[in-house]
This record gives sequence, C-alpha cells and structure tokens, in this order.
Amino acid sequence: GGTDLSLTSSSYIAVPQSGLTVAGNLRLQGTDVVDENSSRTVSLGANHLNLITSASGGNSIFNTATNLLSTSNASANTLTFNDSNAVTTVSISPFTGTTTINSGAGFDLTVGSHIELDSETGTLTFNAGKDLLVNGTVTDTIGAISNNNTLNFNATNNVTFGASGAANAGAGSVSVSTSNGNVALGGNI
Repeated sequence: GGTDLSLTSSSYIAVPQSGLTVAGNLRLQGTDVVDENSSRTVSLGANHLNLITSASGGNSIFNTATNLLSTSNASANTLTFNDSNAVTTVSISPFTGTTTINSGAGFDLTVGSHIELDSETGTLTFNAGKDLLVNGTVTDTIGAISNNNTLNFNATNNVTFGASGAANAGAGSVSVSTSNGNVALGGNI
C-alpha cells in the first residue's frame, strides 16, 4: 500500500470518529465531510491535505496535523482549519463562504502560493500562532478586478508580506494585525 489516499463522493464522506491520518497526501472531495457520528468537527492528518467540499450540512471544523493545506469552500458555509503545528497554504479558494486557517500556538502560518479571488465574495482569515508569512498573492488577477472579499491577516508575533506577497480584496476589505509584533510590507496591500 501507498501513503496517499483520495476519496471522492457525490454525497458525503464519513471518516472514523478518531479521525483519518495518512503519511502522504489526503484528498477528500464530497458535498460534506463528517465523522461516523455525523459530527461537524473532524480530525484529519497528512503531509498535504486537500479538502474540497460544499459543507452541505453546515459549518465545519477540521482539527488538522498537516504541513501543506489546500481547500475549496464551495458554499456559503464556514470551514475552519485548526492546525496543531506550522502550516503552508498551497491552493485556497473561499468562493462565497468563510474559510479560516489557524496554525498551532507558537507556530508559523505561510501563505505559500497565489490565491485567486476572481469574482469571489468570501471571507478568508489567516491566524498565525507565531509569525504569518505572506509569500504568495491573495488577489484577483483575471480581467477586471471583480472580487469583493474580506481578507484578514492576523499573527501573535509578526505579519510579513514578502517581496512577492500581496493582498487585494477588490471592493471588500483587508485587515492586518499582530498581538505582540510588527507588520513588514515587502509586497503590496
């Protein structure tokens, strides 16, 4: 057997109550992802977690242990990711819903690549338990700017927009805050 697992369903995906962990890549795509008791709080672990869902049953909380995170929130519901360690985003799409990504207490969160916001209206929140490193763009790059997002960049220590980091909420808003640190702008907001 391999270390990767991909599950796709035209309905929901139910994982064990104790959670689902693989050593490699875990891809879950379904209208909903719940545990075997239909709990909306689910534990997932992988090197790279890719979750695509419309959370058809309502808001969902994912307690994760992953290095890399990709998600598409294909709904108006809220997806919250509470990672236990440092995490780097790979591919994030908030659509019209709310997506919140939290790194573990004392751990960094890195926006690692471009997040396309073309025609999207969702809320995207990054909460770093230590430093928030924005190394990718969070913008609408297709045609005229048509997005109306709420973008929140929060860190316990520092928020750093690297040279290639940028945020543009279109007709929406961008918020950047720290509890005990500084904001460094090498990129654009």
